[in-house]
Amino acid sequence: MLSRRFLAGLTLNVDGLGVANVDCRTPSVTRNVINQIDTPDGRSATMQVLVDIDAHATVSPHAHPSVESVYILEGGGILQINGQPDRVMRPGDTAEVPPNTPHALRNGARPTKLLSIYMVDTRRELAAAAL
Repeated sequence: MLSRRFLAGLTLNVDGLGVANVDCRTPSVTRNVINQIDTPDGRSATMQVLVDIDAHATVSPHAHPSVESVYILEGGGILQINGQPDRVMRPGDTAEVPPNTPHALRNGARPTKLLSIYMVDTRRELAAAAL
């Protein structure tokens, strides 16, 4: 079983089928890896992560070493990306977060469901808290 750090207090555990389960200690945010495709050399992978965020919750500032593509499925909130104006995100909206760029999400009055897609270096942490 492969284990990879995702965020402080959050670990991805990938089973033998390449599908990961997430141990998330933030009760207002649930992350589930729904697909992972490794490159033949095993050094990188594409990951699709379904994220559920409770109403009025905040995803703390964090950054990823690679690009994150986000698609809002339900709900929405305010996406804050360092160096960019805040964006109101609604169902159907997409965003791209540049590598190593702190970002956060302040959720609205309804629960939010989004899809995050990452191209990751399997030898590095997927994300780290941004101070």
